Amino acid sequence: MKHHPDAGQREILAAIENERAQLMDDARPAAMKRLAERGRLSPRARIAQLVDPGTFEEIGALASEEPEAGQPHPREKSPADGVVTGTARIEGRPVVVFAQDFSVFGGSIGKLGSAKTQRVVKIAIRRGIPMVMLLDGGGHRIQGGQNSRHFAQANGMFHDLARASGWIPMVALMLGAGFAGPTNYAGLADLVVMVRGQSVMGLAGPALVKAGTGEEIEQEDLGGAAVQVDKQGLADLGVASEEEAFAVARRFLSYLPGNARQPLPVVATGEIATARPGQPDETSANAALASIRHAVDHVRAGRAGAVVTNPIAKSVLYRAGFRHPGHTEFLAELAADGGRAPRPVMMLWSPALAVVPVTIHLSLREALAKLSTDLIVATARIAVADLGTHFGLAHPRLAVSGLNPHAGEDGSLGTEDIEIVASAVEALRREGIDARGPLPADTMFHAAARKTYDCAICMYHDQALIPIKTIAFEDAVNVTLGLPFIRTSPDHGTAFDIAGTGKANPSSLVAALQLAARMAATRPS
Repeated sequence: MKHHPDAGQREILAAIENERAQLMDDARPAAMKRLAERGRLSPRARIAQLVDPGTFEEIGALASEEPEAGQPHPREKSPADGVVTGTARIEGRPVVVFAQDFSVFGGSIGKLGSAKTQRVVKIAIRRGIPMVMLLDGGGHRIQGGQNSRHFAQANGMFHDLARASGWIPMVALMLGAGFAGPTNYAGLADLVVMVRGQSVMGLAGPALVKAGTGEEIEQEDLGGAAVQVDKQGLADLGVASEEEAFAVARRFLSYLPGNARQPLPVVATGEIATARPGQPDETSANAALASIRHAVDHVRAGRAGAVVTNPIAKSVLYRAGFRHPGHTEFLAELAADGGRAPRPVMMLWSPALAVVPVTIHLSLREALAKLSTDLIVATARIAVADLGTHFGLAHPRLAVSGLNPHAGEDGSLGTEDIEIVASAVEALRREGIDARGPLPADTMFHAAARKTYDCAICMYHDQALIPIKTIAFEDAVNVTLGLPFIRTSPDHGTAFDIAGTGKANPSSLVAALQLAARMAATRPS
């Protein structure tokens, strides 16, 4: 860009706008054609579909790859240095957004592109506003100096993303190639969405895998949505199109405060709570139950996206006249609207394991008396339906445990596994459900076995809860399936002995809140 030293401000601004115009999409028809041939939009077109019309303010549009000594600035070679960054609004709320440009060096991350991205991350942290990442690139640009020295110095971008995690909502939309850097960025996001047949995630692509191991593998088999969403759980949802991904991001953010410093809304229940931390008090039972009713009312009226409950002391509620076995059954009655209550199913979920007990809050003697083929089949059907609706598993794999030791040892340790459990598995398979069993419960939950299924259907409470609380005590979440609304809760009790002492670990509650937000964002409209 050249101008006379004495040129006025108008001339300078005109020169800047002229330079900017030469780098916009309209001035790059060949690059736009290549993207169109791949069925992709430009980063600016993607941002336009995501945010409110006319609200995007670009930052760093004139940045490009650094010139070699004595050479003119290569702006046309790497416009915006491969990433479009700025601020915008989504449904009126301020957000930071950045979108990688695959038409510039395959969307790889250059020095100035990295600096631009880090700048908008800092803006999001400082202002406390959400950030949406539109990721479609091939990692760091080695030819631009992003080599081992760069990583050995611990890039400040990752420090800032770690600072942002838990402070601002972060959404990662994987819209194409996502090996290396983009996958690392997504790893710190609260919601990760992939486009099926288009997005890939992983630390290395097929070429590097072949160089390192000699194995040849297609990138879809290495890190496509079928792997990262359906099997590994590294991404939260697989969608059919970019438009659907943008809609999911908008819905997810709509359930959260617009600013990290905004206080949480508090809704009065009209009941007085007199209990003190660590001291069970049945006079506060009505306040506890009213809070649950209010939460359900808000969700069913569309004022909230999900119900997240804290643990309740059932023995205290029973003394106050509560007549339900537990939370789950109470929520089913609230969902009935005076009619027939839905049949709720309890699932304990974690990234490592998901389990569903067929019988729940019953003595072992009562659970054995209640267990039937019809009950197992009905429970599994509900689990399959909601695993598809809320977890993106179109064809979930069920592992059905046996009731007796060694799944009955061909009837020598009891005939229930043949007469009841095996009959249920056969019925499920006739319906097209991928179910295996009855399986010996003592060998179902080791790491290798867990890779062969998406959810374990167990016969009674402890058979399901002991393994998941052993494997994922701090981040397991209780999810109620079969209800017309989303409900999650922590996977632990009231812990009266440490209540109010500052010793309690909030990890399970945080996980319940995060999972509820993800389920609400991805549920069908």
